[in-house]
Amino acid sequence: MVKFLIELFINLGYIVIAEGVETQHQFKILKEMGCIKIQGYYINKPIDAKEIEGILLQKMHF
Repeated sequence: MVKFLIELFINLGYIVIAEGVETQHQFKILKEMGCIKIQGYYINKPIDAKEIEGILLQKMHF
Protein backbone atom coordinates (compact mmCIF):
# COMPACT_ATOMS: atom_id res chain seq x y z
CA MET A 1 0.00 0.00 0.00
CA VAL A 2 2.79 2.44 0.91
CA LYS A 3 4.70 1.68 -2.29
CA PHE A 4 1.54 2.21 -4.34
CA LEU A 5 0.88 5.60 -2.72
CA ILE A 6 4.48 6.76 -3.16
CA GLU A 7 4.44 5.77 -6.85
CA LEU A 8 1.00 7.32 -7.39
CA PHE A 9 1.95 10.71 -5.99
CA ILE A 10 5.35 10.76 -7.70
CA ASN A 11 3.62 9.99 -11.02
CA LEU A 12 1.19 12.86 -10.34
CA GLY A 13 4.18 15.18 -9.94
CA TYR A 14 4.16 15.58 -6.17
CA ILE A 15 7.17 15.56 -3.88
CA VAL A 16 6.64 12.76 -1.36
CA ILE A 17 7.95 13.29 2.18
CA ALA A 18 7.78 10.43 4.67
CA GLU A 19 7.13 11.56 8.23
CA GLY A 20 8.03 9.74 11.42
CA VAL A 21 11.07 7.90 10.03
CA GLU A 22 13.03 6.67 13.05
CA THR A 23 15.54 4.14 11.75
CA GLN A 24 18.01 3.62 8.93
CA HIS A 25 16.09 0.47 8.00
CA GLN A 26 12.85 2.44 7.53
CA PHE A 27 14.69 5.01 5.41
CA LYS A 28 16.28 2.29 3.27
CA ILE A 29 12.90 0.69 2.56
CA LEU A 30 11.28 4.04 1.74
CA LYS A 31 14.22 4.98 -0.51
CA GLU A 32 13.86 1.68 -2.39
CA MET A 33 10.18 2.58 -2.92
CA GLY A 34 11.17 5.94 -4.42
CA CYS A 35 10.69 8.21 -1.41
CA ILE A 36 13.94 10.09 -0.84
CA LYS A 37 12.69 12.94 1.36
CA ILE A 38 12.08 12.15 5.01
CA GLN A 39 11.66 13.71 8.39
CA GLY A 40 11.75 12.19 11.82
CA TYR A 41 14.06 11.10 14.61
CA TYR A 42 16.37 9.37 12.11
CA ILE A 43 17.39 12.82 10.85
CA ASN A 44 17.22 14.74 14.13
CA LYS A 45 15.18 15.10 17.29
CA PRO A 46 12.60 17.90 17.28
CA ILE A 47 14.16 21.27 18.11
CA ASP A 48 12.67 24.69 18.79
CA ALA A 49 12.99 27.76 16.58
CA LYS A 50 15.86 29.30 18.58
CA GLU A 51 17.96 26.15 18.15
CA ILE A 52 17.29 26.14 14.41
CA GLU A 53 18.24 29.80 14.18
CA GLY A 54 21.54 29.11 15.95
CA ILE A 55 22.34 26.14 13.70
CA LEU A 56 21.58 28.11 10.54
CA LEU A 57 23.64 31.08 11.67
CA GLN A 58 26.60 28.80 12.44
CA LYS A 59 26.38 27.20 9.01
CA MET A 60 26.24 30.65 7.37
CA HIS A 61 29.26 31.81 9.42
CA PHE A 62 27.62 34.96 10.75
